[in-house]
Amino acid sequence: RSWGQMYTGTHEGHDISNLEKPYRDFEKKYARYYKLPKKHRDLSFYFSLKTRDCIPDPHEYSYRLMAGIQGAYFSNLGVDMVMEDDSVEELCRHKLIVAPNVLVLDDIELTNLGEYVKQGGTLFISGEFATRRSDVSTRCDKEIFDALGCAFAKNATTDFGNGRIIHTSKQIPTELFQEWVWAERRQEIPESGSAIPSKREAQRECIKEMFADVIGSPKVLVNCENKDVLATAFEVSDALGIHLMNHKNTVSKAEGTVWHTDIIKDFAEGAEKIPAVELSVELCEGFAPKTVRLATPEIADEIALSFEIASNRMKINVPGDIFSGYALICID
Repeated sequence: RSWGQMYTGTHEGHDISNLEKPYRDFEKKYARYYKLPKKHRDLSFYFSLKTRDCIPDPHEYSYRLMAGIQGAYFSNLGVDMVMEDDSVEELCRHKLIVAPNVLVLDDIELTNLGEYVKQGGTLFISGEFATRRSDVSTRCDKEIFDALGCAFAKNATTDFGNGRIIHTSKQIPTELFQEWVWAERRQEIPESGSAIPSKREAQRECIKEMFADVIGSPKVLVNCENKDVLATAFEVSDALGIHLMNHKNTVSKAEGTVWHTDIIKDFAEGAEKIPAVELSVELCEGFAPKTVRLATPEIADEIALSFEIASNRMKINVPGDIFSGYALICID
């Protein structure tokens, strides 16, 4: 869910205007792609504040949730979240909702999720689910099934209405969460933070194992052959925006020390440009684009890209040596 801003760097005490200004100017020039876009998603995680706040160790939920989101993003899946108070109408905009060890739900949440499945959605449940109410009183299976409207089978797929409920006892391990680096900057003498080695390969393997039978590669909305490039798709009025971000050096490969003034080298002047990339993008029904353009804060002019359309998928060839950090693909 976007707030229309690209750049969020914080370098107190240091002038980085030469890095910041191109991104600020770029987001103004291409504002339509950043303000209130409709995200294309392959799966959406259920964000349960009640579970986070009511269980003895909130990390048991939040770390599984964040590890799942990180792993899905770095597997180049379109990722979103749904909230506790989302309506059935909003839930039905998400074709697959993942509930990772969501222990605490009210009856109305269960009823809404049941209606979402009846109307054609897929609810993927991993681990424990809805065993407590918001007052932390316990529920038995029958009470869960009654509120949901469906007695789903454990470690199996249960058809319900026009949708299905998939349950697995497998859980996303909390230790797969890639913690942020907290380099203290709001004090007279700044302190460094410890860099935790990248967990991306393990995260990808976990996501592949859990969702291989649920999301096949033909269903993925945006395929990017370069696993170091994060690709996401957003629909804006009569256009589609594909965001490409090089995350290769955003996480350390080994233990080390990080300061708040450190620059991610792929976004600095003189960084090595990424090689050519091929994208495969699923198009919405009835959308027949005429042009595909690449824009990046790193160069002044747009570049027209070649593309092919077969059935409802578009193949785009992005040439190499154009950008090192970020590029926007404008499909009109």
